[in-house]
Amino acid sequence: MKVKILSKKKIFKGIPDEITVYEHHERYLKNIPNMPEIVASSRKTKVEAIFHKTRPIFGLQFHPEKSGKYGEKIFKNFVDLCYS
Repeated sequence: MKVKILSKKKIFKGIPDEITVYEHHERYLKNIPNMPEIVASSRKTKVEAIFHKTRPIFGLQFHPEKSGKYGEKIFKNFVDLCYS
């Protein structure tokens, strides 16, 4: 699945504007409260990734552990954020 990265900060730092990821789900978010910021979307769903606006909380709809080098980079960015 091709996913468009709408915010290239935090866990998406250094990631291209569009990446191919592994996605396997039948359920997805249609509406979310105003607190999270939508930071990635796809043709399948508007909400592929969210960031909390004021806290270090992230959510992904796709599987970074099965998404090759960009999935690895997302995990590396997450770990770096944990130690910063």
